[in-house]
Amino acid sequence: MGVEDLLSDEDWDQPVYKLLARNDTGTAPGHQGGCVITKELLPFFPSIASLETSTDITAKRSISAHLFWNGEFLCTVLTDFRYETRKRQRAREYRLTRNLGPILGTAKPNDVLLIQRRSLDLDVFRLMVYSKGSQDYDWIRERIEKYGKSRRWGVLGTRQPMTVEDLAQAQNRLQEREAGELVLFDTEPLVMTSTATRYARSATFRTRVLDAYGGTCAVCDKGLRTPDEQTEVEAAHIAPKNRGGTDDVRNGLALCRSHHWAFDNGLFGVAEDRTLLMPQKCRDIPENADLRMLVGKPIREAEPPPCRASDEAFSWHRDNIVVMNR
Repeated sequence: MGVEDLLSDEDWDQPVYKLLARNDTGTAPGHQGGCVITKELLPFFPSIASLETSTDITAKRSISAHLFWNGEFLCTVLTDFRYETRKRQRAREYRLTRNLGPILGTAKPNDVLLIQRRSLDLDVFRLMVYSKGSQDYDWIRERIEKYGKSRRWGVLGTRQPMTVEDLAQAQNRLQEREAGELVLFDTEPLVMTSTATRYARSATFRTRVLDAYGGTCAVCDKGLRTPDEQTEVEAAHIAPKNRGGTDDVRNGLALCRSHHWAFDNGLFGVAEDRTLLMPQKCRDIPENADLRMLVGKPIREAEPPPCRASDEAFSWHRDNIVVMNR
């Protein structure tokens, strides 16, 4: 896959780049598969602050990394984003370490590492090395020369990826909303917010909803997971986002992919007694037999109770989405 195809994928945020130094690559003596992350790139990585104490000389956060070499997908690994301080007086050094040999072990100085974060899964990244002389290397270097503030590291393009600050602001905004009465529909024009802000708000909403439901589907109590903790469970908006539905946990429902699709298309709704209901037209379709078996089953409720889905939101969904299939 060409680099332009990878970078145009809307499920992934704007990439940042680093020209690899000798110490980042397998050419360095004693190299152990790690890559230094400069302070300029730290805002685009997960925060480690919540994992550390004042006496820590090291802290880490595991992330899932999809490894690519010259545009070819190699594998998915768990790696660590960490800092180390060998002496109290020394500034912290941030690194990506562990399981990066497939890309850094054969890389050479001045090869380009592109780092791209999934827009919703905040601990999932693409790490893509392009070697000097490869098909896409010159194209990347041209963009660095054109847009980069530094020739060694920076953002690959004009749009800024979401940052730690964007995510903190989104979390504060969500907490402020949840402290008051539910406003089911967002009055802020979408065009007034940046892409980074929209990504941050969507990612924060997803995290909040999945945490409230324990990472399982509110309908079937299931949720497939990969070894690196990626999940099929999604954060559904009850009043849909494309109709102005708000990013508030009380307008959210954790659903597996099949039930998310069925909910969005009105194959089922949630009744006033908070059990699953299904229009007769949908019940009569043989392919919907598994869903029909769940009619009358209470939904799994979010915890704590203030996070539970709003009756107002379910009523709107019944009257505007499920009604289409009656």
